[in-house]
Amino acid sequence: MSVGDVILKFIRLALGGPAFGIACAIVVNTWLKRLYKEPILETNLTIMSCYLIFYVAESTPLHVSGVLALCFFGLWMSKSGRTKFSSTSHEAL
Repeated sequence: MSVGDVILKFIRLALGGPAFGIACAIVVNTWLKRLYKEPILETNLTIMSCYLIFYVAESTPLHVSGVLALCFFGLWMSKSGRTKFSSTSHEAL
């Protein structure tokens, strides 16, 4: 690998992971708005999305940092996603 390849790979991993995580969080937030007061679906969507985000980030041709994608997904969800859950699903989550 040349120096340029290493720099491009670093940029893809360091910036692509957070961008992918934030994009997924926006999609999940939009989906959660439609599932309001469905505690089982809200819980399943949240848990499933975490596994799916990591898998898609690491194991597909996208190949960005799955750990960074999950960290930024969690940060975004804790900031704006918390208000999208019904009170009945807070305890389960």
